[in-house]
Amino acid sequence: MEHFATFGNSGYALDDLQIFRNVNDQRVAVLLADCAVLQLAAGQSVADATSKGAHLYVVLRGSLQIGAELHADSRPDTLDGTVTRVLPGECAGELSVLDEETQTAAMSALEETDLLVIDRDTLWKLVDESNGVARNLLRLLAFRVRAANVQIRRRQKVGEFYRQLSLVDGMTDLQNRDWLKDNMTK
Repeated sequence: MEHFATFGNSGYALDDLQIFRNVNDQRVAVLLADCAVLQLAAGQSVADATSKGAHLYVVLRGSLQIGAELHADSRPDTLDGTVTRVLPGECAGELSVLDEETQTAAMSALEETDLLVIDRDTLWKLVDESNGVARNLLRLLAFRVRAANVQIRRRQKVGEFYRQLSLVDGMTDLQNRDWLKDNMTK
């Protein structure tokens, strides 16, 4: 991990970042100017780069993997959805800022990654100064809530499918003892 710049002199544009999209406010640029831009090597953990406190992480270049340790055999597109990939322009860590907790999920760079790190106080100042940032943050959170609800419903359907399978004998296709217990207790 290398702190190689601040956002003000990094050459990255605000409009390329989802949380600052359509926010044409000089106050936002001033608040972000001193925020650190870190360069992570492939496989490096974000926790190694930022020790304590809640931060919003915005991927400027490269990508992050959230939710699992990075191993050679891991895939960011696992079927159960426990691993999320964060691409350029996207952010992570907003919940840790909102609930004032440090980041709990493992975050690692999938490739060489440039990462804008916005501390909690700066993010709250951005929200106070710009309605556009506040709206974009709300949109992001609404999207995450909807995605989590879809994932929960999908898992409930899979759970019900396997529960139904467990009530029928696989060889004879007849109801089994679990089915009898389930139906006799109702």
